[in-house]
Amino acid sequence: MRPHLVDNLLVVGMGLMGGSILKAAREAGVAKMRLGLDKDPETMRKSLAMGLIQEGFTPAEPLPPGKTLIILATHLDSFREIVEELLPLLTRDTVVTDVGSVKGPVVEELTSLLGDRGIPFVGGHPIAGTEKSGVEHSLKDLFVGARVILTPIQETPRRALELVHSFWEALGTRVEEMDPHYHDTVFAAISHLPHAVTYALVKAMGDAEKDLGDLLRYSGGGFRDFTRIAASNPHMWREIFRLNRDQILIFMRRFHATSKEIERLLEKEAWDTLEAIMEEARWLRRGLD
Repeated sequence: MRPHLVDNLLVVGMGLMGGSILKAAREAGVAKMRLGLDKDPETMRKSLAMGLIQEGFTPAEPLPPGKTLIILATHLDSFREIVEELLPLLTRDTVVTDVGSVKGPVVEELTSLLGDRGIPFVGGHPIAGTEKSGVEHSLKDLFVGARVILTPIQETPRRALELVHSFWEALGTRVEEMDPHYHDTVFAAISHLPHAVTYALVKAMGDAEKDLGDLLRYSGGGFRDFTRIAASNPHMWREIFRLNRDQILIFMRRFHATSKEIERLLEKEAWDTLEAIMEEARWLRRGLD
C-alpha cells in the first residue's frame, strides 16, 4: 500500500474546488484522514454523505495529531479570517496552502500571519475548474493533467514546498513554480481579462435587449462557448478583480486599444487590414491546441 503523504488533509471551503480536491485525494490515498471545514452545516452534511470527508467542522475544532496539510478553497476575502480562526489550533506539523487565482497579496499576508507561529504557507493555484459551484458539482478527475502553479518566496521552507508539490503530483497534475507577482501578471492577461470581457459582453447584450427585444434566445454555440465563464460566481470574481486590479487594468487597456483599432477599420472599410488582424489572431489561437 502506498504510504500516506499526510496524516490529515483539511480542506476549508467545501465547494466545487474543495470537493474536487477531496474526491481526488480519496482516489489517490494521500491522507489518512480527510477533514472539511465550512460555515454552512448543510454543505458539511452533503460532504459527509458523499464520503468526501471523515469528519467535518462548523466552526473549526482541534485537529487530530500528526502531519497536516490545510488547503484554503474559499473566497479570497475570507482567507485572513479563516487563518486567524485556525491559528490557535495549529502545530508546527502543519503546512497551509491555497487554490486562489491571485497570489502576490495573498502570499505576502498569509506568510506573515502564519510565519509568526512558525507555520509555513505555500501559495498555490490549480488551473482547473468549471463555471459551476457547490460540492455537488465536484469531480474526482478535475485536476488530472491540469497545471498547478506554486508561488514560493524566499521565506518558504523547502520541506513545505516539497510537500505541496508532492500532493498535487499525486492528484495527477503538472506542477510549476512561479514568482507570485509574475503569476498575477500572467493570469491578469489569460484568465482575469477574459472573465471581465465576457461579463461585459453578456451585460451589453442584456442592455441591448431593452431596445431590440429578445436577442439572447437566438444565441448559438459560438456565443454560448465564448460566454460560458460569465456564469461563474460573481463574488469570487469580484475579489479576484479587487486584489489584482492594477494588472487587470493594464491588460484591459491593451484590449480596448485593439478593440478600438478594429472599430476604426470598420469605419474606414479597411477590409484587407481587418482580415490581416483576424488572420494573426487565428494563428495565435491555433497555437493553443
